[in-house]
Amino acid sequence: MVWRSLFLQGSFNYERMQSCGWLYGILPGLEKIHADNKDDLAASMSHNMEFFNTHPFLVTFVMGYRACRSSRTRSTSHHPCRPRGRNGSARWHR
Repeated sequence: MVWRSLFLQGSFNYERMQSCGWLYGILPGLEKIHADNKDDLAASMSHNMEFFNTHPFLVTFVMGYRACRSSRTRSTSHHPCRPRGRNGSARWHR
């Protein structure tokens, strides 16, 4: 995903800004997350084609965060991006 993030502004337009380059960069992560369900992959791809604009230097951090938040793990106790406390408290897994 890091190499693909270099093409973020490859198809820049005024309607959706960097969304095409964003989807191109995050697509390998989405395919890995939604490998078993093509309908979820299609919905996630259409969601990621909405308006998106960020600074090109920060896009790798944003991609990593979005890929982490988009993952569909069943167990929240071992997931590094989700709170571990009760009722969604701010106590994070270390």
